Order: sequence, then structure tokens, then C-alpha cells
Amino acid sequence: MKSTSRKLRVFSMLKACDLSCSRKKASGDWPGSSVETVAKPITSSKPIKILHIITGLDVGGAEMMLARLIENIDRNRFRCEVLSLAPPGDVARRIEGAGVNVHSLMMERRFFGVKTCQKLRSLVTEIAPDVVQGWMYHGNCAAWLASRMMPKQPPLFFNIRQCLYDLSREKPLTRLVIYIGARLSSSTVGIVYNSQLSRRQHEALGYEATKSIILPNGFDVNEFKPFKGARERLRREIGLKSDAVLVGIVGRFHPMKDYYNFILAASRVLRQCDAYFVMVGRGLQRSNAQLNAWLHSLDLNDRVFLLGERTDMPSLYPALDLFVSSSNSEAFPNVVGEAMASAVPCVVTNVGDSAALVGETGKIVPPADADALARGILSLLNLSEEKRRALGAAARKRIREYFAIHTVVRRYEFLYEEVLHGQN
Repeated sequence: MKSTSRKLRVFSMLKACDLSCSRKKASGDWPGSSVETVAKPITSSKPIKILHIITGLDVGGAEMMLARLIENIDRNRFRCEVLSLAPPGDVARRIEGAGVNVHSLMMERRFFGVKTCQKLRSLVTEIAPDVVQGWMYHGNCAAWLASRMMPKQPPLFFNIRQCLYDLSREKPLTRLVIYIGARLSSSTVGIVYNSQLSRRQHEALGYEATKSIILPNGFDVNEFKPFKGARERLRREIGLKSDAVLVGIVGRFHPMKDYYNFILAASRVLRQCDAYFVMVGRGLQRSNAQLNAWLHSLDLNDRVFLLGERTDMPSLYPALDLFVSSSNSEAFPNVVGEAMASAVPCVVTNVGDSAALVGETGKIVPPADADALARGILSLLNLSEEKRRALGAAARKRIREYFAIHTVVRRYEFLYEEVLHGQN
């Protein structure tokens, strides 16, 4: 009974504070800062221990959001530990660099055996968290299991960072885990989504609707910003003149990114504009046979540069004249927010909350439509350099006002404190 009343109190507090962030039309303002006047720190005698359990720590949107949360959370009030199911990736090093312990179950395959469960129990017992926060589908299920391994079950949050336009695209095991997560979701005190569309889709699959919380991704405008010399440096690296027009796209090689649509659009842009394109992300390299076949079929090998996964994104975004997201499925794309914070205008497909993120600072086009994507790209490339810079400045201002990392982190802090202490 006590647990139930606590959950109801947290839910009503979230609604009262407008943490659900029901947005207005895409071109309007995101009511992102309203909680600033409400989420006052709650005095506590000792830091709240939070165990974040995530599927893996390779570079990705959810992983980077976790890293930013950890880097910006108040260390006087919170102590974080991170558990990765998979072997640690590049983001693990960033989190460790922030002074936070990263543990791993070293799971090569995404299912729990006896030894894995024993290791999880040992870690949870040692850490003794006050709050357990899951991230992504497998991480959420593992977080549920971890919370059940403690004598006094700590409050449990799920965190879902994905839209599901077509469940059949997911691997069979992932589909199973998604449905298991739905069954387990009633035992959480909250399910954090980073987009309204993701919330609606998952509630339709059976995720507990009364637990839904919308917290958009947050961006560090001190990390992502205009970078003097970035333009010349990248063009020198790939062998282009300093005045070459450069359009970029960032993300892992995955069907939902719809890179073929981007490549088709690039071929059509080149009929009317002298431009070059860079593709950055895991799997976007010359060893990718499928990607190279697409480029070869459209005779784009000398116009598209494949840079693979990079760790210097803050200095790469500002080198671009234009950023593109061609995805056919997204929730709330980190890469678009990072480009906007870097003062780069964006052309995005109308999926997830991409349109709400960009607002009137860029172009929004239908997904899976290469002609529309090409027209959107051309409409911005045909602007004067001064007008493109003005759009980029407006994009950065929008991120600063509505999606700054410190605002989003304060909301997470409020969630964790309220669930333990209630409202003062």
C-alpha cells in the first residue's frame, strides 16, 4: 500500500510540474524550462545512490544521454554507478573519466544464465542503490531483475529511447524483451520516454500508461558550439578546398537511418548544386560492401566521404554547411540536437519528435522520399551564406532555451529525490 501511494504521489507531482512536456505544434515552443521553478533540491543527509543499468556503452543516443546526465548531475546530492550488460564500449571511458564506476556483466549474448544472475546479485548487493534506473529494453529488464534481488526493493525507473514504427524490424529476441518489458512496466514508479511518439507507441504495446514521463534529450552548449578553424581542418583532412560546400549525416549503419534515401537525395542534389557529403558513424566506412555498392551504382564515390565512427564530433559538426537526418524511425535524435547546438542548420525527416526539435530553424520533409529530401537540402544550400548562418544561430538559440542539458538533468534529479523523499 505504501509503495502504491508513493507511485501515485510521484505521478501527480510530475503532472503538476508539467514534466510530461506535452508539446505544442512543431514550430512552437517546447515548454522545456517550466520545471526550473519547481524542482528545488530536497535536503538529504547523504547522497542518493543511483544504479544505472544499460544494455551497452558503445556510442549511441541513449548511451551519450546517460554520459551527459552523469557528467552534469549534482555530485553532492547523488552518487551514480553504471552497469553495462555488454562489454564496455567507448562511452564507458567517458563515464569513468567523470569519476563514476562502470561495471559490466560481459554478456556477449543478451540473455541471463546462472553465473550472470549471480554476478548481478553480487554487484547489486555491494552497491545497495537507493534507486535503480534502466536504460533501453534489455537494460530495463535487467534493472527490474536487479531491483528484485534486494531485500528492500528500491524504486525502479525504465528509460525508453526508441520509436517502434515496425516491430517486425527488430530481432526476435529484442521483440520478446520489448513485450516482457511491457509486462514488467507496472512495477516501475516511472517510465521515461524522450519523445511523445515513443510514449504513444509503447503504451499501445502494453506499457503502463499511468507511469509515462516525457523528458527530452539535453545538450551541452559548451561542448557543442561553433568551432573556429573546424571548417578548414575537416576539408583539409578529406582533401577539399576550404570553400567546398559540405553536407553531413551522422549515425550507425542501420536500416532505420535510411542511408539509401540519403544517398539517392545526394545524387539528385548534385544535378543542381556543386556539393560534397560526409557520412559519419559506426559501419560507415569503405569496408561496408552494401554502402559501397549504393555509392558505386550512383557514381558518388568521389562525392561522398565515409569517415566511420569518430570521437571528435564537437569539432566535426561546425565544419558542416548543413546537417541531414534521413531516418525513417527516430524518437528524439541526439545528432540533430548536437548539430543545432553547433549552429548548423538541419534538414530532417518528420519522424519521432524531430520536427518539434528543429522547429522553424530548418527544413522538415517526409520520410522515405528522396525527392523531398533533395528539395529540402537544396532549399537551404541555395540560401546566401549569411542566411544559412542566421538559421544556424537560431538553431543554437533554440537548443539553449529549450533543450539545455542542465534543465533536463534537473528534472532527473527531481524524479529521484521526489520518489524517495516526497515533496517538502
